[in-house]
Amino acid sequence: MPLSKQTIANRKNAQKSTGPITDQGKAMVAQNAVTHGLHSTRIVIESPHYSEDPKEYQTLLASLIWELEPDGVFEHHLVHKIANAMWRYRRVIRAETGSLESNLSRLDSRDFARLADRPDLDSEQGRETYRAELARRRTNFINSSQLPADSESVRLLRYELRLDRQLTRAHRLLNQIQYRRRRQQAVEERERKEKKG
Repeated sequence: MPLSKQTIANRKNAQKSTGPITDQGKAMVAQNAVTHGLHSTRIVIESPHYSEDPKEYQTLLASLIWELEPDGVFEHHLVHKIANAMWRYRRVIRAETGSLESNLSRLDSRDFARLADRPDLDSEQGRETYRAELARRRTNFINSSQLPADSESVRLLRYELRLDRQLTRAHRLLNQIQYRRRRQQAVEERERKEKKG
């Protein structure tokens, strides 16, 4: 079956477009699909669309290492898991806030667009009534938006619950390992003292 002229032309054009060549260009293109970063493989996102501060993550990690005092490779791994879950949890909060703010701005723009269509707004009393109505509608919208009604809210709630479970499990396991290690160290110390004494 012969190829159409369009298919041949498409294949020729595809040969000309090879994509980015430099490492910097490849790194930028790799972040093109990042929308919220909740499934990012790298913990700190540095994208043209959205960027996080690597120093802030390192500060969080250093604080957790100081606070949780890990000893050994596995305990350090658990502290990193805790830091990662906390970092991603911040993203969920920012995504939820951004979604709510976006919905509120759409609500405001729709309501303000209706201002010109209301003849009763020529008087101060009419404008005051409209402001009160707008405030009531905004409050109702915020209250209803706090409930996971749409798919985006449900997805964010699911991420939040998953991160909470990961954080709780990693912290619980770290506590168990550290408790056993410290208990073993206490037993060894007692045995050493008994041998000396």
